[in-house]
Amino acid sequence: MDPFVESALTLVVGAVSAVVPLVNLEIYVAAIAANDTGLVPLLIGAAAGFGQTVGKVAWYYAGLRGIESSWLRNRKKSQKTLATAEVWLERFAGRPVYPVSVLFLSSSVGFPPLMVIAVVCGAARVSLPIFAVVVFIGRTLRFAIIAYGAEALCGLAGIQACR
Repeated sequence: MDPFVESALTLVVGAVSAVVPLVNLEIYVAAIAANDTGLVPLLIGAAAGFGQTVGKVAWYYAGLRGIESSWLRNRKKSQKTLATAEVWLERFAGRPVYPVSVLFLSSSVGFPPLMVIAVVCGAARVSLPIFAVVVFIGRTLRFAIIAYGAEALCGLAGIQACR
């Protein structure tokens, strides 16, 4: 497949996986890196990171629009997420560096869950450009490491499909 098409597809899968938790981008990135697609792992990571950033901005806007919305409060599945978000919102109050640090940790390591932190960052009114840059850098690092790891493991195993 054409590397441009593969990059665009990775970006789209990244955006979808940021909004739909059932889509596992880590497995997709590892599979792309393990196959001879012509993409370097850093490009795979950047495309996945950009897609994830676009999707997480949607969660940011959900928090910006109101963690107090009646629709969100009335959803039974949201109660645990809302309780977690409120705890993080209290921790962010009055600490300008803390939200960015937690956001980077969440976007690169995956803990605390980035979906929750994205909503909290929106509710806490963290600057959108700062939010987007930190998520992009953290997610790009995460997915580039996964891609390099999959490529390395594939090469060590001597699988023909690997570069």
